[in-house]
Amino acid sequence: MRQAGVLAGAAMYALNNHVERLKEDHDNTIILAKFIDENGGPIASVDMGKVHTNILFVNFTNILAVEVVKRLAKVTEKEKLALGRSIIVKVDAYSKSEVRCVCHLNVSKEDIELVTIKLKYVLDELKLK
Repeated sequence: MRQAGVLAGAAMYALNNHVERLKEDHDNTIILAKFIDENGGPIASVDMGKVHTNILFVNFTNILAVEVVKRLAKVTEKEKLALGRSIIVKVDAYSKSEVRCVCHLNVSKEDIELVTIKLKYVLDELKLK
């Protein structure tokens, strides 16, 4: 961890300048987690007991996490027509079956609402496969 000081510096800056904003990040994460918990079955799930920070892990069944990441980053013409807009969601594949989502300073509550619109569309699409 030769760059631990860089990470520590970023953490110290956040604690000194954005503590109030961290609560908003955590609230946004809970909104997203609840949405997935209620709408993800049977292919996506969240362990609500582990949602304590601004980082959310989503487990996928019968689809690789990397495929979900690619799909969330893409907008199809059919999707654009159905949603009336283009929504791209950037997340990371954490493992073969887990996607990591992070709410941060540049993610607003309005952004989370757009993410849920996109997720609903993509989850419904993936459930049909």
